[in-house]
Amino acid sequence: MPLRKKGDGRAIHVSDFIVEQTGRLVLNEEQRNFNDNLPVNERLPTTDAREIIYPGKNYDGWWNMESLIAQIKKTIPIFERMYPNAVGEFFFDQSSAHGAYSPDELNSKEMNSSPGGKQRKMHPTTIPMDHPNPLLRGVPQLMVFPDDLPSDHPHYEHRGKPKGMKVVLEERGLMDHLIKANNGKLPPAECRFCKASRQKQEQLLREAQAAADGRGEPEGTNEDILQPGESITCCMRRFLTEQSDFKAEKPLIQLVIEAAGHKCFFLPKFHCELNPIEMYWGWTKFRLRAAADGTFPTAKRLVPEILDSCPTRTIRAFFRKTWRYMDAYQKGLNAKQAEYAVKKYRSHRAIGRNIMMTLEIMNNPA
Repeated sequence: MPLRKKGDGRAIHVSDFIVEQTGRLVLNEEQRNFNDNLPVNERLPTTDAREIIYPGKNYDGWWNMESLIAQIKKTIPIFERMYPNAVGEFFFDQSSAHGAYSPDELNSKEMNSSPGGKQRKMHPTTIPMDHPNPLLRGVPQLMVFPDDLPSDHPHYEHRGKPKGMKVVLEERGLMDHLIKANNGKLPPAECRFCKASRQKQEQLLREAQAAADGRGEPEGTNEDILQPGESITCCMRRFLTEQSDFKAEKPLIQLVIEAAGHKCFFLPKFHCELNPIEMYWGWTKFRLRAAADGTFPTAKRLVPEILDSCPTRTIRAFFRKTWRYMDAYQKGLNAKQAEYAVKKYRSHRAIGRNIMMTLEIMNNPA
């Protein structure tokens, strides 16, 4: 008898959007017929927001940021067809994929102190209007040296290359301020405190990802460790990070959604109870496990069938539950209290006004 191959077998990846009013974001039969009768240039190329891929080596490849952006760009027209003149509010959890920025974002963590070297090219910017020197406010600034620098330019050898933090700060007239704040000394590119803070954040992210993958539990997260020092003049990187144009950068999916006239929100980390689609995934997986026979062809057939079978009233219940959790947290309840309140008011969109009195009686019985 041949040995069973190692591994978990073939994977099925599903990415979808749900809406409280109608459940899944997909045109109904009447809307599809209307779409089919439109001129070709007005017709939606796809009428379903859902994407299913079968990732793996020699298969569909892996779901990435490009895949998500393509899905969002096809989803927005579907939403606009279903809800004309409405503004969509898109919610995402705090995954590394959802929070990814554009390749040319302003990010001091990706910059060297000196020009050239291994650092990304960033998009042009404008010196912020809160700059201390009024004459520099609103002045355009390139983050990369032009290709046509004259031969006598001090950075001629760096033409077409990133400027680095020191040059960017000098062009903004901020390097003298930094030197003065550091007792007349050239500030470091990154001080040891900021470097330690950055390393700790990366460590905590790795631990959280390991926990999410079932490879262990994250250690107690100490929020104080994640907070940078009080001084913003400790190093070039910290000072540049605090500039308004750097702080105003947004994740790529947020830029795409807002450019289309809609809104994008990111839910707090480690709070899956605030995302109704997580309940939809759980509902689907429970039924898939009960019906599957362990073979990939069966799972491939069952997944879309089960996803489509979730009633709209059930999806609405998922949304009501998340609204109750949000309301509970807004009222100041902790996680345990919120869980109790959500169950007590399971048929409502918000928890009752008397919940605090009920919790007080429970915590202090006569």
